Amino acid sequence: LLEKRALIQHWKARGLDFSKMFFKPDAPHEAVHWTERQKHPIDDVLDRKLIELAKPALEARQPVSIELPIRNVDRSTGAMLSGEVSKRFRHKGLREDTISVKLTGTAGQSFGAFL
Repeated sequence: LLEKRALIQHWKARGLDFSKMFFKPDAPHEAVHWTERQKHPIDDVLDRKLIELAKPALEARQPVSIELPIRNVDRSTGAMLSGEVSKRFRHKGLREDTISVKLTGTAGQSFGAFL
């Protein structure tokens, strides 16, 4: 989804060659876009369990306290739960400490990203 401007005049762009980045292979459209259906293991991520355990808070604003183990394969943990909170309560969110989560273990890449 990057767009290339022909003749970028900014001094920082001098000497940069994006030709390989913007190269379009001579291939049918289908071979370049969506070449195969992917099955991501998103159904069993830790966030699904967090959302399930946080239902009293999400549905009735009741405080919940969650304690779970976390492993380094649990990536971006908290992002989906945060998404549920913002989807339901928008910018107002929930009262502070409505959802308390204590995770023990080793967090994965991007832990807490998008929280």
